[in-house]
Parts: sequence; structure tokens; C-alpha cells
Amino acid sequence: MYFCANHSMMEGVIIINSEPTSYMLLTDMLPVKIPAQVPYWDMVTFAFGIALVLISSLVALNRRKFSMIMRALYTPRVRSQLMRETKIFDELIYPFSVTFNCLVQGIFIFLLIENLITNIAEQIPPALLLLIAIGAVVIDYFIKMLNIHILTFLFENEEDRNNFYLNKFFYNTLNATLLFPIIVLGFYIENLNILWAYLPFFIANYTMMVYRTLTLNSSRTKFFQFFLYFCTLEILPYLIIVKLLIMI
Repeated sequence: MYFCANHSMMEGVIIINSEPTSYMLLTDMLPVKIPAQVPYWDMVTFAFGIALVLISSLVALNRRKFSMIMRALYTPRVRSQLMRETKIFDELIYPFSVTFNCLVQGIFIFLLIENLITNIAEQIPPALLLLIAIGAVVIDYFIKMLNIHILTFLFENEEDRNNFYLNKFFYNTLNATLLFPIIVLGFYIENLNILWAYLPFFIANYTMMVYRTLTLNSSRTKFFQFFLYFCTLEILPYLIIVKLLIMI
């Protein structure tokens, strides 16, 4: 920001002579224009639009139930009430939520790759990269659901299977809903550093999800079962992804 020292009017044009200052005003933090020069701007904007329609549909379908889903991870009373009143997996709000979760997480991964892992981004067209990112999230989701099914079957713990599913569902929905406005803001102000604001929410939600899973049912869910579940579903997939990125 430059402060005006003196100015003169000449043929309708203002000529400003000034010296720079070390102070920064709030307006200096804002972009001069929306980053339309980014090749994938229109595509990401369209994806944001779809995500907005999805979350609006969730609220329109059942505002009260969506509010309960957002609080269920942290509030056992709300969770119990939600489980008594409805079978969430049989309702329309469930596929809408899963689609919204996968889309938001896919956009998040796409933006990270485009801005941080440029050697991959330069080799893959943006549209294809976005589809790959969303597809990877969808595959990860269904693999985790399948693993939960297999582990609960092997340990004869089918009664808690839906509770495991619900823990992941509450966690994913809460995370995606919090992440969505942050990535939208970061994209349009051309500063993805704002994504660091999501980190404390992620840590808190992840810790609570782990705690809820570990204390799901102490009489049937033993520590070894939880350890096996945690390593195969939560740790191993990300270690494989990191290894692949290092190899690339």
C-alpha cells in the first residue's frame, strides 16, 4: 500500500508520487481480482456449485436431522436419540451426505496436489486429476466400509458393525462441512495457507472419532480388535499413499 504524498491533475489523469511504507492495511490481504487466470478455475467453481447444492439439499431434506448428525460425534445423547428415531442408512440424507463428503475431500486433495505436488499436477490434465482425486476418496470410503464388515465378522462383533459405520459417517460429514467454506475462501482469495485453519478441527474430530470407536462397547470391542482396525483402516492406506508420492 502506498500513501499519497502529493498529486496533480493532468488531462483527467491523477499522477501520484509516493514513498512505500512498511505498514500493511487489511485491503492488501485481499486479491486484486478473482483468480480467473488459473486454468482450472471454472472447473473448481463448478465443483463448488455442486457441493453447495448438495449441502443445501441436506438442510432442506431435514434440517433437524442434519444438525443432529453434525453434533453426534461429540454428544452421546444426540447420537443415541438419532439412532432411536431413525435408520440413517435407509434415508435419502445418507447418500446425499456421502456424495457431499467425497466431493469436498476430492476437491481438497486436488487443490493440494495442484499447489504442492507440482510434478504430478504438470503431468495430468486438471479435469482428469480432479476426477482421480474424487475417485480415490470414493474408493477409500468403500474399502474402509468393507474392512469394517470383514473385521466385525472375523471377531464375531456384527452387533457393533453399524456403530462403526456411524462413527465414520459422523466424522466424515462433520469434517467435510467444516472444510467446505475454508477451501472455498482459500481458493478465491488465492491463499491456500488458510487451510491451516482446518488443522485443529481435523485433529479434534479425529481424536474424538478414535475415542468413540475405542469405547464403543468395552465388553466386545477389545483393544487388539481396535488396534487391528485402526492400523488397517486409518494408518496403512495413508502410508501407502505417501510411499507412492515419494516414488513419483
